Amino acid sequence: MDKRIVVLIVAALAIVVIAAAAMSGGGSDNKKDPEAIHATDIMIDKTTLSLNEGDSYSLKATIVPEGCTDPVVWSSSNPSVCSVSDGKVIGIKAGSATITAQCGTEKTSCFVEVKAIVIPATEISIDKTTLCLYPNGSSTITATVTPNGSTDKVVWTSSDASICTVSNGKVIAIKDGSCTITATAGKESVTCEVTVYKPASTGELNALSKAQSYLSYTSFSEKGLYEQLLFEKFSESEAKYAVNNCGADWYEQASKKALSYLSHSSFSKTGLIEQLIFEDFTEDQAQKAVESCGADWYEQAVLKAKSYLSHSSFSKEDLYEQLLFEGFTEDQAQKAVDQLYV
Repeated sequence: MDKRIVVLIVAALAIVVIAAAAMSGGGSDNKKDPEAIHATDIMIDKTTLSLNEGDSYSLKATIVPEGCTDPVVWSSSNPSVCSVSDGKVIGIKAGSATITAQCGTEKTSCFVEVKAIVIPATEISIDKTTLCLYPNGSSTITATVTPNGSTDKVVWTSSDASICTVSNGKVIAIKDGSCTITATAGKESVTCEVTVYKPASTGELNALSKAQSYLSYTSFSEKGLYEQLLFEKFSESEAKYAVNNCGADWYEQASKKALSYLSHSSFSKTGLIEQLIFEDFTEDQAQKAVESCGADWYEQAVLKAKSYLSHSSFSKEDLYEQLLFEGFTEDQAQKAVDQLYV
């Protein structure tokens, strides 16, 4: 046989063998993965979104073409403001961020604004609705906003800053005249009418100096300080000027007076309130001072009982009755006498 024919036959047989091996896969799986389908466009149902803190929204992505095999990857430009997972956006704190959805090389975004939870004020009140000052004098107005925890901040304004200014409730008189101080919280507001008198006389300034001297080492109610200055022979107008311009916080003065009493004597809760009212503090000033003084009224009952027994003798029943007379509760009085009459 011609050698060339033999070579051709061998080559042909080799091709057949190789083709057969390829078709059989040499015993291995001959299936191929489906052809990948890449995204040509991606869209989401919102391009802007507004959420409150703690709220959530699920963004929906649409991929072109249908049947795309590329996964959608979600990300947030500011995870501390809002997070995203599988399109679900959760507002965390006030601020803004951009949520991005990417599929393959295609991407789109949504701008998200997270708002703080708002608790609007329903009412605002102040402890002074009228105020009289002299130039350079000052007084602090305290505002109370309802409900407690309202997110509306109190904003203070003066109708005429050339007469008096206000900052955080502190009113400072500039010159004589009248103006209105307004405290506003959200849509609620309340006003205080301020009158600034003409510059003080020498007598008024002396009365103010004396008032400030008293307040530097002891406590007074507003009326008590006024009467003390009259006792010192200042005129009514001089005493009034001093009291209106000394800058005292009468609630703070009531608290100081309550603690002063408790430092050298014992009182029931009602007894201490009555004592402060006797000192010409208002009922509200006395009530708040006693509520915040930190006294243990059971301990006060024991101290009062010991005080009585230190200078007189009582039967258990009489001592119990005396403690009730002093304003202690039945439980406080009973525990005090039980402790002392073992």
